[in-house]
Amino acid sequence: MQKTTDVLQALYEANAVTYPRSSETSLPETEISNAPAMLTGLLRVPCIGPVSWAYKGPTIRVKAGAFSDRALKGAAHFAIVPNPNTAPQWPTLYAAMTTTEQRLFEIIARRYLAAIGPDRSYDSTRQWVKIDGREFTASGAVEIEAGWREALSAIASDDECADPAESAKLPAFVDGDDVQVFDSGVAEKQTTPPSRYTDASLIVAMIEAWRHVSDPEISVALKETEGIGTEATRKDIVVNLMSRGFIEQVDRKGGALKPSEAGMQFCNILEEATPALLDVGLTGWMEILLERIKSGDAKPVAVVNEIVAVAEDAIGRMVAASERGAAVSASQAGQPKKKRATAAPRRNGASAPTETALAFAHRIAGERAMEIPDDVRKDAAKLSAWIDAKKDVGRSDRGGRTHATSGRHAKPTPKQVGFAEKIAKRRGIEIPAESYQDRVSLSKWIDTHR
Repeated sequence: MQKTTDVLQALYEANAVTYPRSSETSLPETEISNAPAMLTGLLRVPCIGPVSWAYKGPTIRVKAGAFSDRALKGAAHFAIVPNPNTAPQWPTLYAAMTTTEQRLFEIIARRYLAAIGPDRSYDSTRQWVKIDGREFTASGAVEIEAGWREALSAIASDDECADPAESAKLPAFVDGDDVQVFDSGVAEKQTTPPSRYTDASLIVAMIEAWRHVSDPEISVALKETEGIGTEATRKDIVVNLMSRGFIEQVDRKGGALKPSEAGMQFCNILEEATPALLDVGLTGWMEILLERIKSGDAKPVAVVNEIVAVAEDAIGRMVAASERGAAVSASQAGQPKKKRATAAPRRNGASAPTETALAFAHRIAGERAMEIPDDVRKDAAKLSAWIDAKKDVGRSDRGGRTHATSGRHAKPTPKQVGFAEKIAKRRGIEIPAESYQDRVSLSKWIDTHR
């Protein structure tokens, strides 16, 4: 992951590609005018070579295509493509690249070339046979014109060029013909545990965090904002976790990651003290609150206060856990051991509470109109127990749960609608009218037809 990031940055600094920290897949419609020159420039790059449809010029697709202002609404950057400003210099720039840089540039160049290529056409066949009420199917396709796919032919590992079902050849059948079963059997297999995360697959999991949330509205919010973190920060988050000793490599060869002992300790402390912080839905909940500000359903000050309340609650819970002795071993976290500061013991053996713990307790008492007993004020253990007992009394679950909703299902964002319309156009189907009015409904439609 880091190597790819560094190579992409090098291509950007050499003016070979556009801004590298982007996860968008569309270009603004102002880039349409650059397409002819970019097609000519790409065909002059040694790694690309000719394509049979070049004489037709670029195929421009708007709305559900590669050029869409609607799909980019709110985005800071557009898709990563070869830099149109240096198109005449691409062959020279390519010659000066390292082998790794050339490979990555070719991938980016071919993806752009495919985006402006003509439609692919093929004949698709699906056959099915019913036996004792059970349906058995087979499918295959015969390509007529490769179209845009021709540009990706040199990237054999690309998902769009690796569909085994489309390469299957089926014998000719007339609908209703009888068939004979010659053999049958049962394949004996064993399930295997999920593969460990790598630094790359962990970033994908961060983007697809919505898959781990049961609340449909929060799931939609996470899907629209592309999960937790941003394109520019996700890599640093993983690197940070490794440098601080919370995750580590299983071995040097495979790149698989596992939580360290310190990481597990920290996770267990959070799970016991403030489990809300471990719920990826917390990010989605905050996105919903921000969306309510945009729609005028909430005032900024009220939303900030609500988020601050969650933060204060989490801090208070962690302070209370610390008072009870919860801590991560500094040596296990990859940091030099530091001497922990402890409160001075009183004559009866009890430790005095910290000022932070007292302040949190006073806030709870003020919100709930109650008094803190004198003996509790002077004893860290008693104050910690008092906080645990009183913090949830008479208050809503806004701090302890992350499944808050806006009270009604919001309308889909333009980005979500644009994505749905791409699917509809590709499959030749229509989006239900009610899905245009409900973000959750449209999300379910996307999941069904994508």
